[in-house]
Amino acid sequence: MDTLLDKGVMHGGTYNGNVQSMTAAIAALDVLEADDGAVYRDLERRGTRLMQGLAALGKKHRMAIQVQGLPAIFQVFFTSGPGPRNYRESVACDRDKALAFHQALQEEGIRTNQNAKWFLSTAHDDAIIDETLAAADRAMATLQ
Repeated sequence: MDTLLDKGVMHGGTYNGNVQSMTAAIAALDVLEADDGAVYRDLERRGTRLMQGLAALGKKHRMAIQVQGLPAIFQVFFTSGPGPRNYRESVACDRDKALAFHQALQEEGIRTNQNAKWFLSTAHDDAIIDETLAAADRAMATLQ
């Protein structure tokens, strides 16, 4: 940035330096840094619980699924084999079942993307994780 700014290079943008945007960014960073990053530990704990809960529901409903990724961003793969390690292996998974799961979740009020990818945020508290797992249980029941 020093090279960019000290050499007189124009760095323009619609919201660059906007007081409200900068204030919101600083407030967000304060929340993320509070208690030595506790928000990240909470997010990881809840995401792990959701991932493990989905995997357990797959076993309960005798569905061949693999849940893999990071606690805040993960994907459910419908496959009887090991979790995919690359794109080629991921497209070999049961896409029709993934789409059916997506639709069943949506009917339960849970929004994932069509590839059964899940994105968590700090707004997803324990009560929402509980509701989500209950909805996923009902969704998987409809797929059998």
